[in-house]
Amino acid sequence: MTNKIRSILAAVFRWIGSLIIVLAYKDNTKKTLQICAQAFCIDICVAVSVVVDIILGMIPFVGALLAGALNIALFVFYVLNIIKACQYDTAPSMNLPLFDKMANAIFGSMIAKGLDMEPVTAEGGPVDPNMNQQSNANPNPDPNMNPNMNAQGPVNPVQPQQPQQPMNNNDINNPNNMNQ
Repeated sequence: MTNKIRSILAAVFRWIGSLIIVLAYKDNTKKTLQICAQAFCIDICVAVSVVVDIILGMIPFVGALLAGALNIALFVFYVLNIIKACQYDTAPSMNLPLFDKMANAIFGSMIAKGLDMEPVTAEGGPVDPNMNQQSNANPNPDPNMNPNMNAQGPVNPVQPQQPQQPMNNNDINNPNNMNQ
């Protein structure tokens, strides 16, 4: 399971999803842990809002408006956290206003222990921890492409690139020799 899927699951299932992701996987990135921490903090605020709703419910009309506004704001942050998780690959930061500081204050040491980027194999694809460190991405999807290259660039930039051999005119697979 990739870190993007983990982040989405943590954001959707909030504290229970966050808890499962943090405890079940040890190779979480900092972005994934940030999403998990923010989802947990949103749920802490939802629990506090229940008490605040009861107290504000004692004020006739204004209390109901304030409680409703608080619940709508928490729902908006819940949806924003899911959107951030869905933009895992493109968003430079996973921080939500208000909740990023709260998450870093409570879970800062846990987030700091996360990986800076998703682990990759020698072939350049992301590691699936459930596949015994084998790549779950096809490093060379195009069979006509140079075997040392994939769609993103060199498979292993440390290794020197091998020059491609020119096609032999007598080659059966050569499209120019269709008359043979």
